[in-house]
Parts: sequence; C-alpha cells; structure tokens
Amino acid sequence: MKQTSMNVKKHRLRSNYQTTIACFFSVFFTWSAFSTSVAARDIKTEFQDVQPKYIKTETGYAGICVEIIDELRKGLSRYGLNIVSPESFTPPIRIRSHLAEGSFDFHCGAARNKAREKTFGFSEKPLYSISTIVVGRADETLTIHSMDDLVKSQAAVSSVRGTNTAKLLSSRDGLLLGPMPSESESGLAMLKNERIRFFVYHDLGIHWLLKKMDRARIFRIQPAVLRQYSHWMMYSPRLDPDIRQLIEKELERLHNSKVIKEIINRYRLKAPRKIRTSKTALPSFKIEA
Repeated sequence: MKQTSMNVKKHRLRSNYQTTIACFFSVFFTWSAFSTSVAARDIKTEFQDVQPKYIKTETGYAGICVEIIDELRKGLSRYGLNIVSPESFTPPIRIRSHLAEGSFDFHCGAARNKAREKTFGFSEKPLYSISTIVVGRADETLTIHSMDDLVKSQAAVSSVRGTNTAKLLSSRDGLLLGPMPSESESGLAMLKNERIRFFVYHDLGIHWLLKKMDRARIFRIQPAVLRQYSHWMMYSPRLDPDIRQLIEKELERLHNSKVIKEIINRYRLKAPRKIRTSKTALPSFKIEA
C-alpha cells in the first residue's frame, strides 16, 4: 500500500515536470518566433518641414515629433528594432505616397480623417491636441472670441498659404482676407508691421514662435479657439502588425509616464495670455519684414 502511494506521487511529479517542460518550450518557441519576425530590423520614418513638429538645426533636427521618435527609439531598441531617421525633409504628398507603398513605415504628427483611414492605420490614441487660435498685436483694442467676431471686425486676417487653416478662413463669407504668407514667421512679421490685423494659426506653432522672439511682448493671443483637432501616429498599411503592436506599446508607456506631455510643454508658452520672452535654449529664427 505504501509502495503504491509512493508510485502515485512519483507519477504525479513526473507528470508535473513534463507539463512544466512542455509549457516552457511552448513559450520559448512562441517568443522565438515572434522575436525573429521583428528582431534586427530597421523601421523608417520621414520628417516634414513643419515647425515645431520638425525643426532643422545646425547639428541635425529637433522638434516635438523628433523628440517623440527619439523616445520611441530607446524603447524599441529592447526588441531589436532601430528607427532610421531621414537626412532631409520630405513634402507631405510624398510622405503619404511613400507610406502607402511601404517604402516608409510610420509618420509622426498626422491629422486623421475618413479619407486617410481608408489607406493608413493610426495610433490607438492621439499623440497630442491642437487648437486654431488668433493672435494680434499687444495694443489691439478688439477682443476676438469667435469666427463671427473676426467677420464683424472687418479687419484683415491671414494665415499660412495652403494650410487647412487658410482654407477655413477662405471658406467663411464676409471675412476680410489679407495676403497669405508662405511661412508663419512671415505672418507674424506682417502682423508686427500692421499689414494685417490678426494672424490665425495652430497654437503649437504660435507658442513656439513667440517663445523665442526677443520682442514677444508686442503680440497678444486672443481668447478665440476656432477649432480643435489632434495629431496621430500614422502607419503604412504594409507595416508588420507585430511591429505596429510594439510601437503602440511604447506609445502607451510614453503617455502613461507623461513623457509626451512634457515634450509638448517644452514648446508651449507657460502663460498664453501673458506673452513673455523665454530664456529656454530652443532653435531660433529671424523674422523677415
């Protein structure tokens, strides 16, 4: 009887041991197959000439998306993945074309719409939010709360030519449009020189520009928020789903640890209603008259 009991225990131990070994190898081979599919691989992205998402500096590139990509690179390196950054800017139409054909894998800071959703994938969460705002000179006597206020003011209004904001202004009946510059810096120069009365642009761009201007006190951000939207990570339809899953995992980590929020805040004014010159060492520019 005692011998039978010992045999049963031995059988159970042997069975448990075999089960453990089987589970170990199952997990090992599953992990190996997954890691082999993504290991030691380069994933490519492209930069767009839009500040402050991407900023050309004397030593390379800076900007919101450049910093986000740098943080992603650190996390993805644990899986054997390496993000390859470009050496020059790419026009937005070519970025979308390259993504669609799979020659590049993802793009940081893309607007999302139904047309793009038919071709591209997007991150589960937006990277950050953006507001379209109005800026005037510090001595401006009007206060703008809405698009209707801009129309009623009959003041010359402008934005960067070819942008969605410029299209928004052009679509509004009764709005007095001023000349449309090719760059936001030129728009603020026009505002400074009284060629226009209000300049309309996204808040990240305005904040970044004013944060580095030596004479930032000459401008004042109006209370109006004309629209709000988000920027996302946009994926190529040909991107390996396993790699996309790892990117999403790292983005979730960056959101939860507030790393992305800290990056965004470095490019925003601390007090939007009270413009002050910042001593933060960020890429500078020259405003042309």
